[in-house]
Amino acid sequence: MNSAKFKYLRVVAIGLALTISLMQSVNGKRIIGPASSAATFDNPDLNSESRTVNSFNDDLSNFDKKRVQLSKRSAITSEEFNSLERSGNDLKRRISQLKDATESIIRKLKASGRWDNLDEEILAKLTDSKDRAFVQDNGGLRRAFETALTDLNSQSGDEIVAPLSNLRSKVAAGTPGFHFNRTSSSSTSWRIVAVNYSAPSLMKTRSLRCIGATIRYGVGLVLHGPGTGSGPKTTIPTETVDSYKCQCHDVCANQIE
Repeated sequence: MNSAKFKYLRVVAIGLALTISLMQSVNGKRIIGPASSAATFDNPDLNSESRTVNSFNDDLSNFDKKRVQLSKRSAITSEEFNSLERSGNDLKRRISQLKDATESIIRKLKASGRWDNLDEEILAKLTDSKDRAFVQDNGGLRRAFETALTDLNSQSGDEIVAPLSNLRSKVAAGTPGFHFNRTSSSSTSWRIVAVNYSAPSLMKTRSLRCIGATIRYGVGLVLHGPGTGSGPKTTIPTETVDSYKCQCHDVCANQIE
């Protein structure tokens, strides 16, 4: 009798264990399923990368404006030139940061599951013709980002400082007619150098400025453009669009004054 009762209890225990195991397995699948789906459509945090891209573009624009302003003046001091040159060299060093930010954007989009269908996702909900034209002209956002990585090479920085060559040569040469001494008890002197410099067009095929403007526009669409489901409509800042049109298509509306 005791033996039969023991066998009965053993069978009940085994059955109960199997039932619990089965329920855990089913519940586990229910938990894993939606979580995986949600992760596939995560919106990556690109705020840090966006700040890096925006800061570089803004500082490069300010550098160009200062350079053009000095080029239009009849004379500049060596201190003004040195300050501008330091700014140019700093921007040249920061190109690696721009490239790192672009790589991080791509990596995060891939990790979030948005990369493979990014172009279709964006184009499906864009209503602004300028934004759609940007995506299509660049062969899609994925290609825009990937091409930027390829084009941001060691020679890109030369585009920033190359226009300073004429200014540098005039400062070094000490243009006749614009050197004078200021008499003082310490016999100190300073020099103003004449400038005869015409700023070259900033528009070049896949120039650094065009690359930077393209990355900025692209990350703007990812951040402010349509997301999954019923995401918000795109609200790209006007200056971002204008800068891209100027630097990449030579349609400038007083971008550099």
